[in-house]
Amino acid sequence: MHWYSGIPACLALAAASLPAFAADLHVPGEYATIQEAVDAAGYNDDIIVAEGTYFLDGSIDLGFMSLSITGTAVDGVPVTILDAQSSSRHFLIDMGSANQVISNLHFINGHSGTGGAIRVLEPNGITFDNCVFETCNATSSGGAVYSKGSDETDSIVTFLGCTFLGNTAPSGGAVYSKTANLDDAGHADVTFENCEFLGNVASGSGGAVYLYREVKGLFKDSTLIGNEATDNGGAIATSQHADVKTLRCIITDTPPATWAAAST
Repeated sequence: MHWYSGIPACLALAAASLPAFAADLHVPGEYATIQEAVDAAGYNDDIIVAEGTYFLDGSIDLGFMSLSITGTAVDGVPVTILDAQSSSRHFLIDMGSANQVISNLHFINGHSGTGGAIRVLEPNGITFDNCVFETCNATSSGGAVYSKGSDETDSIVTFLGCTFLGNTAPSGGAVYSKTANLDDAGHADVTFENCEFLGNVASGSGGAVYLYREVKGLFKDSTLIGNEATDNGGAIATSQHADVKTLRCIITDTPPATWAAAST
């Protein structure tokens, strides 16, 4: 009798210990906006956004959960367009975000102080796959993307097959990446693979990308053409012990493509 009555309790305990299955949340089929879907999402859920142009009224806060946001691509071209109407950035990704994947989205007309389209704070692994960042602007740094690493743990941001087109900022016309502080335990890695940087402009340095303060940047099989900086590094600028490596890349920018400030 005791053996039989204990079975339900054991089964309940076992069920409670099983991992929850990831769910697909559809925009606009189930949720009117991406923010509503994010608010309803659990860990490892995938928010699937249908083809179309979505006009944003403000920045979407993705928080720090492990989740994916997947747009629609036709013949490899993203046809899910997020238009921030030059009034805000598109996504804010909070401290400690882990294993987030954002794919097949076209970000246009973003505007903010740092990160015209995306601001990432202390990421613990985030990937942008087959995304387009176009005509986004920052008044300080990172015309399209601003990423700040942690002072305690390693921060990793990866761009795969992404295009950066006509973005502008004083530092890092398209992307600005930095660590929190010099000589902290954590460091930041940013990787660009099969990416294109076309016509991005910095009124200071780093027409396409600016890497600052011990960031390690890797460019693989990427193209950087027609980017410009008023001061230094038409394509890539580095300072404060930041490091950059390029493999099989095409780089033709003005002034000289890569520039490293003297480290102190």
